[in-house]
Amino acid sequence: MGLIRVNVIGLAELPQQEGRTVFLREEGGEGRILPMVVGPAEAYAIGLELAGEPFQRPLSHDLLMSITKAFKSSLEKIAIVRLKGNTFYAELSLRTPDKNLHVIDARPSDSIVLALKAGVDIFVDEGVMEQAGVQQERPAVDAIIFPPAASDAAPIDPDPNEVRKAVESLTSSVSPGPQSQGNQADMLRREMESAVAAEDFERAAQVRDQLRALEQS
Repeated sequence: MGLIRVNVIGLAELPQQEGRTVFLREEGGEGRILPMVVGPAEAYAIGLELAGEPFQRPLSHDLLMSITKAFKSSLEKIAIVRLKGNTFYAELSLRTPDKNLHVIDARPSDSIVLALKAGVDIFVDEGVMEQAGVQQERPAVDAIIFPPAASDAAPIDPDPNEVRKAVESLTSSVSPGPQSQGNQADMLRREMESAVAAEDFERAAQVRDQLRALEQS
């Protein structure tokens, strides 16, 4: 089957799902969304890219991009090419100085981070979208972006059908609006934990102050 170009539209926590879910929406066409649960480190990196906030020191994905550039190679695209059981598989298309194109097996979560950093297209195989994609019923999905917590336990290949059910439930019953004070506090605590885990103590202190102000209000 062919490949569908998609865009990353956000990260979210879904009911009954551990970890964070990244949403990929197809361009044009039916506007379907592919939700995928990703590990905490990758969710953190994706969140930084979506927020446009580079980390103070190079993270693993930054290091890989620097090595690629040092060897005068370039990432051309990434594609999520198959779904086997509960596991998604992706491929990186890397162009080397000799003009050869190398296709490299990779995890989708890492691939998405690299694609965002390199500014290249992300694709999903039509068959994968048919298997695990959901029809977007509410534009509210665009607004579902939560800060990922780097300290969370990594999910182990959750069932895509369960993730899809959670997304369908979320998009059909949740509308965007002001977060409750409790939810805001939980989000700030996770963000503070992420900053501490990443040794960004200045940011952790800022979030701590925000949390204290919220609790006193």
